[in-house]
Amino acid sequence: MLSRFSSSRTFIMTSTLLGVVALCGGLAHSLGLVPVESVDAEPRMYLASVIELLCGILLLTAAFSLRSIRPSAWRNALGAHAGALLLLAVGILLFSTAVRYAVLSTGFQVMLFLLIALNSAGLWRLRPRNPLRRAQHEMAARLY
Repeated sequence: MLSRFSSSRTFIMTSTLLGVVALCGGLAHSLGLVPVESVDAEPRMYLASVIELLCGILLLTAAFSLRSIRPSAWRNALGAHAGALLLLAVGILLFSTAVRYAVLSTGFQVMLFLLIALNSAGLWRLRPRNPLRRAQHEMAARLY
């Protein structure tokens, strides 16, 4: 149980860090801190901002879900990671057509996609197999 709790803390921190990075990227796009070459790329920057802000919110939701000690926490965190990966895949597909305008945002989203995919693979690998049975054993251990 202690090894699972330490891995849970690890994934809480990685999800939080990835969520904060995505939120910072979304704020950088929305505040105009990313250099834009022409006016044509401006709507795409706002769309990148929305995608990255939603990914940040989903990753922070995953971190808070893992923080709660519920049997469905890992499933909710995996769902939030899958949603963030889906959003980033849509963002990458949208921005790959505007390569000369949005190289920085596409590169940021590809990097974020790879990091979230690695975090999701780790979550999938260390997920609890039978959370209800484990909870029953923990309750029985507390009785004795």
